[in-house]
Amino acid sequence: INLLPVANSVASVNMYKAGESDWVPGKLVPPAIIPSLRRKKDFHTAPAFWCVFYAMNTRMPPFHNVLARYALNMATDKRAIADFVGAGRLPALSLMPSCPGYPAIENLPVEIEGTVFDVLRFDPAAARELLRRAGVNALRLEIVYPNRPATADLPQILQQQWRSTLGAEVIPAVREEKAWMQARGSLAYQGVAESGIIGDYLDPNTFLEAFLSGADVGGSGWSDSQYDAMLGEANAETGAAERMRKLADCERRLLRAMPILPLYYNVLAFLQKPYVQGWNPRRL
Repeated sequence: INLLPVANSVASVNMYKAGESDWVPGKLVPPAIIPSLRRKKDFHTAPAFWCVFYAMNTRMPPFHNVLARYALNMATDKRAIADFVGAGRLPALSLMPSCPGYPAIENLPVEIEGTVFDVLRFDPAAARELLRRAGVNALRLEIVYPNRPATADLPQILQQQWRSTLGAEVIPAVREEKAWMQARGSLAYQGVAESGIIGDYLDPNTFLEAFLSGADVGGSGWSDSQYDAMLGEANAETGAAERMRKLADCERRLLRAMPILPLYYNVLAFLQKPYVQGWNPRRL
């Protein structure tokens, strides 16, 4: 097997078209050309246990205030984003992708100063009201993201959405991979940073344990001792159905704090020559 170290997505696809490579991973297939590839016999997708989200820096204004975090989530048209990236990706209302036996969370009513808001819903008017209640008169934030072709368009889409819904000044800040990871891990960013989780095994715990105190895999700086205790209690449950119910309660607590902005549930999309056989992309 010859592995070609090609980082440029256009060059990678052109090499595939020229017969110089036999397989191209989805992260090197530009989202803009996916619509034209969907009917090609070389284009494939496979299910993925994977959520793409943005972390919000909960240690710095304005996202130290949960109302501002609610506002940003409710100002994000995730359906439009999922439709743009295409290939069967689905908008993410919550953290957890579909998982056997797990009750999906589709709404989360939260009472705020006498008014009930579904903080998982796309609702620009409510988002503006919550931002006002958070005391934010002029929202300014940066989006820190890595130099990756697969997600390079997201900051521009969100910049347009948040400018339209919240009147926000949004500054895309691209970083090389190492610098992006360092900024996210050390909370050296003001606003949001690209993140996500790919499940190591088919169980909600692989997502939920990333938000235990001290782990902070998502890069938000959030921690909650009660969440830690709830997750420990859920995983100690021996009944399968009851364990899943308790894990869903953990996710609801996480979403009520909303340290992250779920965007979409990812798929594995790739180009593969018809003569390549026995290749399972989900084992990568």
